[in-house]
Amino acid sequence: MRWRRAKLDPLDSGANGPEEFDLSAFDERSARRAIRRGVIRTATTAIALVIIGYWILLGASELWQHHGNRDRRFPIVAALGFLVAHPGYNGYPSGCCNESLTSIELFLDVAPRTASELSPTTKAWLRLNLLGRVVRDSIPNLPATQIDVPLKSSIRPSKGQTRSVIDDLPRRMVATAVIEVTKPATASAFEALIRRDGVLSEPSRLAFPPVFFEPLYDPVRLAGSRISGEPLAWPDPVTVAGSGWGGEHLPEADSITQFKRWAGMLRQGDDRNLGRLGLPSSEQIKRVASHAKIYGFILEKTSLKTLRRLLVDPEVRSVNIADVAFKLRP
Repeated sequence: MRWRRAKLDPLDSGANGPEEFDLSAFDERSARRAIRRGVIRTATTAIALVIIGYWILLGASELWQHHGNRDRRFPIVAALGFLVAHPGYNGYPSGCCNESLTSIELFLDVAPRTASELSPTTKAWLRLNLLGRVVRDSIPNLPATQIDVPLKSSIRPSKGQTRSVIDDLPRRMVATAVIEVTKPATASAFEALIRRDGVLSEPSRLAFPPVFFEPLYDPVRLAGSRISGEPLAWPDPVTVAGSGWGGEHLPEADSITQFKRWAGMLRQGDDRNLGRLGLPSSEQIKRVASHAKIYGFILEKTSLKTLRRLLVDPEVRSVNIADVAFKLRP
């Protein structure tokens, strides 16, 4: 297409009007096709750049998410740490790890420790951001359980008080209780106690109940290791050994052995996440683990006969009944 400009006198300042163009050769259809091709080309280029940029960000994020085994440490520190910080709940990981551009997410199935067989289960989500911090908003604010009430109290019930409560209960009831031992016990001494009183019938120490590694009712005796108002606890060894913690595995052993192994995995860089979960620092946990002994345990859905047997055992200091329910199964 050729444009022809009208010739003007160089001395003419524009008195004859603006320049004139000859549009007789203009092809409107060709111009529209050219514009359409330009718009399509520009849009295609923009979309391609967005897609390429997204995949570059996704790849960079994935590399960062796996940097320093973040995806492996997240479950062993945060998921297991969450259960340690919530002894009133039974739980296990049900999914890990969902990755996005900015975080890693895992799921826990948790249920309050009660005497009833109909204890509701709920989902708990935990998220780790790109800075390696557990997102505060992702930490579930679980309601206090009947187990948490005695643990946050400094009142130790006498054996006589507990015996009176049991005597008033119907025979077909079961109970969940917090048991305190008279003297901090090693794994062997604890095994002997619970076998003698009928709490442990399985041959393996994996059947140990959830235990506590700090005094239950005497926080003034602690060396500054308790910050949540509850003693350091440990779930039952079957749950710990049988759950996949992001590829990390704890031994099929007693509670003390597992706790020491877990404490040895913790680093100073985990302190902020431990604190957000309601736990002491890694240094304080390691200090407790270095001389770990069992101060008490949680007994779930047990018979009143077993509780009476524990009350007459001199190695049991107190039995605090947290919850009772009718036995639904024969």
